[in-house]
Amino acid sequence: KRGYKDFNFYVHTPTRTDPSCSPDGHDSIMILVPAPPIDESMSKQQWESFEETLVEQAREDVIRRFEDAGMSDFRSHIVKESVRRPSEWSSMYNLKKGSVFGLAHPMTQLSILRPGPRHPIVDNLYYVGASTRPGNGVPLVLIGAEQVADQMLADLSKAMEVTAPAM
Repeated sequence: KRGYKDFNFYVHTPTRTDPSCSPDGHDSIMILVPAPPIDESMSKQQWESFEETLVEQAREDVIRRFEDAGMSDFRSHIVKESVRRPSEWSSMYNLKKGSVFGLAHPMTQLSILRPGPRHPIVDNLYYVGASTRPGNGVPLVLIGAEQVADQMLADLSKAMEVTAPAM
């Protein structure tokens, strides 16, 4: 069993830059906890039970980390919360195995260690998205999309030079 400090999570508090995101005197906090991809070898009932345990444990661990960081009694200040589970990500956004960070998120899948944007064998097959470089998250995926589009245009331009008749 992992300890409650053995994982990272992303925190965004939009009210710090846009106070209209919550009522006066309150904060709106979004927390994204990387969850494992849906294990397709599990039955639906097994996965739902595992997912419920995962959500409960992650919630408790995040609250404990906030309180350890000095936000005493953080739990009692929660007015409303909403949880989006991997199964919901999967059905809402057609994400394979419900994983918002691609199919895996270990150290061997970070930064330059992620697969490149070009298929190593099949010519003219390119990848873009959370599972490829430069990485996950909307800004990095958009940067990756721009890089792949530029590479595709450069490759097309080279191919046209090669096949263009000499004048």
